[in-house]
Amino acid sequence: MIKTTLAFGVLVWAASAYAQSECQGYTGQSVAAVTFDQALKGLPSVAPRGEYETTAQYEARRNAETGEVGTIIILKEPEDRDRHIRYDADTGRLYIHAYAFDNTNFEPWRAFYDTPAGKSLDADVISNVDVVISQSKTTKGTYEGQNAYGARWTVNAITRTTQAIFDRRLMPSEGFSVNLFHTTHGPSSVVGSLNLSPEEAQRIKPLMQLAFVVLPRYPYVVRNTYKGRGRVTIQNPFDITEVTTVLIGDIQCALALDNQNKVLGSFPTR
Repeated sequence: MIKTTLAFGVLVWAASAYAQSECQGYTGQSVAAVTFDQALKGLPSVAPRGEYETTAQYEARRNAETGEVGTIIILKEPEDRDRHIRYDADTGRLYIHAYAFDNTNFEPWRAFYDTPAGKSLDADVISNVDVVISQSKTTKGTYEGQNAYGARWTVNAITRTTQAIFDRRLMPSEGFSVNLFHTTHGPSSVVGSLNLSPEEAQRIKPLMQLAFVVLPRYPYVVRNTYKGRGRVTIQNPFDITEVTTVLIGDIQCALALDNQNKVLGSFPTR
């Protein structure tokens, strides 16, 4: 039995009672899943260590301001639902691929670079355990570009906004796999399936939600704004500004939910 308490207006699962084997215990349960923005509202906010503050003073202040933070269930819209959640009428099963949970690029080390909160985090250039919850692009306008030869072109100024969860840097012992689900053979493989009739699958698939069980940890949230990769050229007429909000925490389990937040399937990520 998983012990629960209510905090920050969301369902919180006591970390001391959580174990990898208990991921499967979510199946069949109704949970209080929240959006990424709602999850952030309940997290502590701790100012970085001050210039005249000793390490001991800072750690005492941090402990006093953070208190105990439990796990949160954070919703995510499936990526490419029609492609990565597929029903097989011959087997009578609805198959969920890893890409439905995580198939969007994100560079944590760049999001953390030169930020007070990010200095305490170890992110790899290539291999990390992380999940993009949402990513959107907005065109802010255009301007005229010109190169050294006098050629002119229209440049599109774009803001790319990313909300993500960062778990950890992968170690060599883990094989530098970029796969969130360590029990599968690759990021595009099936992580699980649901035994459903064709009628049930037709009803459930369009409404299915995904979610992650996350235990937030210090510094909890890292926000940054920085220039995107690549030079602006005639061949690449895009001036991209990255705006990132990253929740720091242990991704303990992934869930498939119906539209009433009942867990249809649970998939270990540890």
